[in-house]
Amino acid sequence: MSFSLIDLVKRLLKNSWWILILGIVVGASLYTYAKHSVLTAYTAERYVIVAKSNTGVKDPNSRVQADQMLINTYKKIASDPSVVNQAKKLSTVSVTKKEIVSAITVSQPDQTLMMRFSASAATAKKSVAIANAYAKAFSIEGSKLYPDMAKPLLLSSAKKADVLSGTVYSPKKLAVFGFAFGITLGAFIILLTGIFQNYKRMMTKTTK
Repeated sequence: MSFSLIDLVKRLLKNSWWILILGIVVGASLYTYAKHSVLTAYTAERYVIVAKSNTGVKDPNSRVQADQMLINTYKKIASDPSVVNQAKKLSTVSVTKKEIVSAITVSQPDQTLMMRFSASAATAKKSVAIANAYAKAFSIEGSKLYPDMAKPLLLSSAKKADVLSGTVYSPKKLAVFGFAFGITLGAFIILLTGIFQNYKRMMTKTTK
């Protein structure tokens, strides 16, 4: 007994109600999970200025442009393990080096001599602690790693009042994803069981 593509399609249509139910169940489960779980990320920021003194410089504009170009180098330096280690020591909350690396993002606001240390974490307290610790760590370790770099100037500390928050996952998007995944999974199971059952019948028929 052969099992054609048409047979597979017929089997899918016959069991479409089961596939649809699975999609609804998975989608609803993910929606409920997103609604009642902590899926909020808190982001704190601290800024650092890295610029050499223009005292005695004939062309201050050229110095500023040169310093701006060096920010990309400083961003690379900021990811050095020694900075991460120092940040862990300075952090006011318990945090692992892996968490720090995952939480921190270093960027440069356009046309500035500043570096922005952004830390995203599950709580506002932790995001503030990481942002402040990392900025301080960079101010300590940066010039050691790159002696020609100007001493980083720490600006105001990150505070809870300034922390930004946002949902990591949208419940509606998760529901749509869950529905699609459930339907795909259901269709796969139906096709797989159909092929297996047909193979079993063929083997039984062959042995008779």
